[in-house]
Amino acid sequence: MIDEILKKIEKSGEKYWICGPDTGEFLLEKICEIGAKRVLEIGTSVGYSALWMSKSGAEIFTVESHKERGDLAEENFKDFSNIRLVRGHAPEVLSEIPGEFDFVFFDATKYEHLAYFEAVYPRMRKGAVLVVDNISTHGEGKMMRKFLDMAKDHPGCKSEFKEIGNGLLVIEILGLNKEN
Repeated sequence: MIDEILKKIEKSGEKYWICGPDTGEFLLEKICEIGAKRVLEIGTSVGYSALWMSKSGAEIFTVESHKERGDLAEENFKDFSNIRLVRGHAPEVLSEIPGEFDFVFFDATKYEHLAYFEAVYPRMRKGAVLVVDNISTHGEGKMMRKFLDMAKDHPGCKSEFKEIGNGLLVIEILGLNKEN
């Protein structure tokens, strides 16, 4: 059933932002590789990447602020009990999602990545992974550049670029200066 919905979304992909099957497959593989149980996505769009990640069986929390895309995502999620859509602007609604995360995916407003990171990093376990999409296509903007520089230099993170889809930054949380 998930694959049918993914194919349907791929066919309408020119109208809505989706990460694409290569990135979706990478996200799923990474979640399974680290044994993630709790996943946070910032930037749902119509739910394509959340559906990919849900194949892992992990509990998925996904945040979307756009009404039309959120409505479409909600429809796409109706048969999947492990996906929870949280509506609103990520920095404000993250407090509505309890607990810590094993895996986080950023695919939202690029100039807000620093704010997302500051809100999420304290809630990521040692060994958790953060994946950031669109590095090749959006990585040169001033605010995105600040985020990338911070990720490269952060003592609690190890970053690696992957040429998958539109370019992914994969950040492992080392847990330095963290109690968890």
